[in-house]
Amino acid sequence: MWELYGKQPGGVAIKSTIGSLKAALVGESRPVYIGRIRYLDWAQASFWPNNVLGMAVRKSQGYRHESEVRLITWAWDLLRWDFGRRPWVFHPGQIKDAIVRVLRKDPIFSDTFEEDLRKAVPSALSAWMRDLQLSQVPRGIPVRVDLACLTHEVVIAPTDPKWVGELLASVIAERYCLAVTVRQSELRAASEAE
Repeated sequence: MWELYGKQPGGVAIKSTIGSLKAALVGESRPVYIGRIRYLDWAQASFWPNNVLGMAVRKSQGYRHESEVRLITWAWDLLRWDFGRRPWVFHPGQIKDAIVRVLRKDPIFSDTFEEDLRKAVPSALSAWMRDLQLSQVPRGIPVRVDLACLTHEVVIAPTDPKWVGELLASVIAERYCLAVTVRQSELRAASEAE
């Protein structure tokens, strides 16, 4: 896992348990679902729940080595787009650009340019509205987590020098006021013994 995800300097892993993860989320007002990932062979998978939760906790079996657990939450309250109350504002320049993108991406062949436009405009407007809606969705959802409850130990990458661990321990203690053990991965000790 270090080779795959911790090649850059400063790689860290946080050790915890599912019980600690659940306890660390107690202060969160939204429901947070914890699901173990199911690794599927897509050629053999006959059925899997076709709902949001089912889709969020499945992955190709090529990632089985990760033994991943995911947290899932919804934040409908953070969506800023309200079709019922907000006026629809059409920006001609953006719509024009959307039409041009549609015509370039999906050339429509007809006898006249007017027919091309009649076919392209609904598609362009639909794409423009979709992009506008997506731009209103927040990039992330803040979730309250009790770091002291969650974090049992912090492990630094086996390739990082000793001072990285010392600096990290200092930052964790001073900035986050956490009394957490910071140590180097056992893989470093094993490689030095060889």
